[in-house]
Amino acid sequence: MRKVQWVMAAGGTWVPLDTRTSRQLEAWWSTHTGGYLRIPAFGASPVYVDTSQLSVHYGGNRYVIARRLY
Repeated sequence: MRKVQWVMAAGGTWVPLDTRTSRQLEAWWSTHTGGYLRIPAFGASPVYVDTSQLSVHYGGNRYVIARRLY
């Protein structure tokens, strides 16, 4: 069975997200939902995640995320 890894675009590279964040994103992705989540890469403040748009919204900016199988 293949594993899933959630990553975020950072410049020209894809940065893996932590395990807890990835588990929550996978749950939301499977139901086409989203919500607020604390992602360590963004500090202590919750960010809005939209799994149907594969994006994170923080500080007026939009960051692309992706679901990668390996």
